[in-house]
Amino acid sequence: MQLVTFCGSAGERSANQALLDVIDRVAVDRGWTVVAAGDLDGIPMFDPAVGEDAAPRAVTMLRNSFETADAVVFAIPEYGGGAAGWAKNALDWMVGSGSLHDRIAAVVCAGTTGGPNAVGQIARTLAWQGAHVVAALGVAAPVTKRDDRGRIIDESTLGSLTEIVGFLSEASEDEVRRRELTTETLGRLGIPLSDRTRA
Repeated sequence: MQLVTFCGSAGERSANQALLDVIDRVAVDRGWTVVAAGDLDGIPMFDPAVGEDAAPRAVTMLRNSFETADAVVFAIPEYGGGAAGWAKNALDWMVGSGSLHDRIAAVVCAGTTGGPNAVGQIARTLAWQGAHVVAALGVAAPVTKRDDRGRIIDESTLGSLTEIVGFLSEASEDEVRRRELTTETLGRLGIPLSDRTRA
């Protein structure tokens, strides 16, 4: 199983990357291949007038990484009451290509309040593109859950991140379970099932 991770934070000691590091380790321990999404810095402002064949190279690389994934985990910081703008911009480039359609996905966020607005916004964006959002997690006050090297050490958070990998695995193996997890996750986030493109 191939897992693609997408970190919407560029900081060297990113708390969101720290969440992905845990997910990476758990997934690798289960025999999965884990790949970080490609050249995010090279993605320009979304332009819906750009045809599929004329998409910038960084956009094409990101589309390819999603299209070859069995599952994708998005770690998105919350800024100013919403998802980090450049991360949302990158996902907007996926609309025309359908690169996220029918992908199994999870959304996590580390931030002062756990980033509920970022999690909800990205989950809705993914759902509208036909992804199956089977898990979501907000981690509040991440500075209290990391060691002096920036690694997540809080047992509850580690357990929740491990559980996300389990949900991704269940969803990939069982279509009924995938629908159940998607319904539960979107419901918990207040996103109506009608707010998604069905696979």
